[in-house]
Amino acid sequence: MTNVSVAEYWVSIDGNVLLRYEMVAESRDGPRSDPETTIFTIEIRMELIDTTGPGKVSLPDACLENA
Repeated sequence: MTNVSVAEYWVSIDGNVLLRYEMVAESRDGPRSDPETTIFTIEIRMELIDTTGPGKVSLPDACLENA
């Protein structure tokens, strides 16, 4: 089961550009009642810092190695 506790985004005034996105999600490998259950948490924060033209999007090597 995965729960998303935070999911927020900010867009430009015209609504055409995603300026910022934040998400926090939690997943587990067993029931909440089991003390042996492992909880996994991921936090994602993205912010557009330059709008002057097209840019390159690339993933970190660690992400590519585990894909």
